[in-house]
Amino acid sequence: SLRTFLPRYDDSRMLPLFTVASKAMNAKTGKLFELTSEILRRTRYDDRPPGKTLLARHHAMLDAEVKGNGYPVASRRFASFTGNQGMFGEQTAGLTYYWFISRLLKEFDNRGAEIAATLHEVAGILFRRGNLTAAMTGDGTDRQGFDRGLANLAGCLPGGRAEPQE
Repeated sequence: SLRTFLPRYDDSRMLPLFTVASKAMNAKTGKLFELTSEILRRTRYDDRPPGKTLLARHHAMLDAEVKGNGYPVASRRFASFTGNQGMFGEQTAGLTYYWFISRLLKEFDNRGAEIAATLHEVAGILFRRGNLTAAMTGDGTDRQGFDRGLANLAGCLPGGRAEPQE
């Protein structure tokens, strides 16, 4: 999911964050990191029929939200004119985003390879060791398994940190 962080509540210093969240019981922590690593590293963005199906489902969910829940949509749109955080929300979850997904779905058959290449490029920028921040909730006995799994996940990611994009 996409989130924002405002250091000292300063909108001019807003940091956009892409969050991957997961939960597991302590005995399954190793498997959790293994599956997360597999998803982050091995997702095939060029697998067209499933890609279009996922995009169509996502569009249907957005369409239902836009048409059935107008107040939050209008509120998000209004907030986009008041600051960076509002604009980010509009671009990633508002009408602008809905129109973007609608256009992608409409053009998917003609631009599928280009869309897949762009998704692959963005994933390469996001999923890097330098961008990784991890948190856990548990007691000291849970920590060892978490640390091992996190080290394995971090070891599978390319080094470096994403630079802000325009």
